[in-house]
Amino acid sequence: MTWRRAGFSTTWLVALLVAIVGLAGCAAGTPGVAHESAGNPDSGAQVAAAQAQGSTVTATIRVARTPTPSPRPPRPPTPRPTDEPTATPTETPEPGPTERPDPPDDESGFSQVFDRGTSGRDEVALTFDAGADRGYAEDILDTLAEYGVKASFGITGHWADENPDLVERMVKEGHMVFNHTWTHRSFTGYSTADWDEGVLSTEERSKELRDTEEIIAEVADGYETAPYFRPPYGDLDDSVLADVAAEGYWVTVMWTCDSFGWNGASVDQIVERCGVEADAGDIVLMHVGAESLDAEALPRLIETLEEAGFDLVTVEELLQP
Repeated sequence: MTWRRAGFSTTWLVALLVAIVGLAGCAAGTPGVAHESAGNPDSGAQVAAAQAQGSTVTATIRVARTPTPSPRPPRPPTPRPTDEPTATPTETPEPGPTERPDPPDDESGFSQVFDRGTSGRDEVALTFDAGADRGYAEDILDTLAEYGVKASFGITGHWADENPDLVERMVKEGHMVFNHTWTHRSFTGYSTADWDEGVLSTEERSKELRDTEEIIAEVADGYETAPYFRPPYGDLDDSVLADVAAEGYWVTVMWTCDSFGWNGASVDQIVERCGVEADAGDIVLMHVGAESLDAEALPRLIETLEEAGFDLVTVEELLQP
C-alpha cells in the first residue's frame, strides 16, 4: 500500500511539473518547448523505471529562441534630376588657314627675287612644286600634319584643276600656295630650248598667271596667290620680272637648296644636302611627283632640321623682317 501511494505521488508530481512548465512557456510567448528526452525512444521506459523505483524524475527543459533579425543596410538615396544642363563635350577644332603676314613691298617696277630669308632667325622654309602628276602630295600633307609643320606649295593652274581637293586641303591646313603658272612653260625659253622653241610674250605670260590665280581661288575658297610667284625651271630675266610685277606678283620665290629628288637623289642624299648642311633662312625646293623621293625623305628631313634648332615656316613667314 505504501509503495503504491509513493508511486502514485511521484507520477502525479512529474505530470504536474510538466504541465506547469508548459503553461509558463505559453504565457511567456516562447515559440517552442521540448524535453531533452523528446525523440528518444527509451525515454518512456526510463520514466517508468524511475516510477517503479520510487525516484523523482527531473525534466531538463530546452527553450528554443527566435533568432534576432540582422538590421538591413540603409538604402542609398535615389539621385534626383537637377535643373543644370549636362555639359556637352567640346569638339577639337580642325586646323584652318593661318593669318597671312604682309609681303615685302617694292616700287621698283620689277618683281623682287628671294632665294632665302634674311631676318637672321633660325628658320627654314620647305617648299614643294606641283605641276605634273598627283604623285605623293597626299603623303606629304599627312607627314606635315603629323609633325605639325607648315610648308609652301608652288601650284600650276593645270595641277589645281586636276587636283582641287588637294589644293583645298593645303589651304585649309594652313599651308601657303603660290602661283607657278598654268602650263609650266618656261617664260624665257632658256631651259626648254631643245623641245619648246620660242619665248612667251607679255600677253601669254599674263594669261598663265591670271588663269592659275583664278582656278586656285575657285577651288580654295578665294585664296589669293599674289604677290608670290615661282618661275618654271627658275628661268628669269628682266622682262619676266617686269611682266609679273605688272600682274601684281612682285615677290619671286626661288630657292637656296634643291633636293634633286626629281633628278634621282636618294633619301640619304636629300637629307644630307638640305638638312645636315642647312643654314638659317634656307628655302628648300622639293617636288610632289611620283618620280621623286622627296616624300619619303621628308620625315627624316624634318627631324634633322628641328634637331638642329630650326623652326620650319612658310615662305611668307620667312620673308618677314
